[in-house]
Amino acid sequence: NCGVRWPCKGQLKKQYDDFCPIGWTFSFEDGFCAAPWSYDGPCTRRQNFLMYSHSMKETWEENCGASWREAPAQPTKELQPRPERNHPTQAVWASCNYDYRFPCPLGYQAGATDGVCQVDEGYNVPHFCRRANTQRWTGKMKEAWAKSCHVAWPCLGAVAMG
Repeated sequence: NCGVRWPCKGQLKKQYDDFCPIGWTFSFEDGFCAAPWSYDGPCTRRQNFLMYSHSMKETWEENCGASWREAPAQPTKELQPRPERNHPTQAVWASCNYDYRFPCPLGYQAGATDGVCQVDEGYNVPHFCRRANTQRWTGKMKEAWAKSCHVAWPCLGAVAMG
């Protein structure tokens, strides 16, 4: 007995929220993933997955011979007592459903002529997150970009300011 335990089939889940496949390097400068020298798959060695949904990453994985990491599926949570009202998890933004019908995330303004979202002065976001043309993006695309750039859209029911 060597003390190793393998998870049962179906207990592992692909981590498609990761920016890049296993072994690929993410660039905060431009949002691209670079393949390791050992990659010999049929697809490009440099790819931007920021707008990819989980199913798009799964398809790319199957076609291109690079995989996202696997991790144990999260166990179902047991009922816990509700935290105090002043606990950070009770803040509106911590549990809101985002409204992706807004053209831009919070802290961004849409350009008057081109509609491209531009980050407001003073916001510290990665270089590739400073401008984005979200006009043809689906809600899932906006959600993926928001996660990778650490920004948020207004909550459902919020009133647009300005």
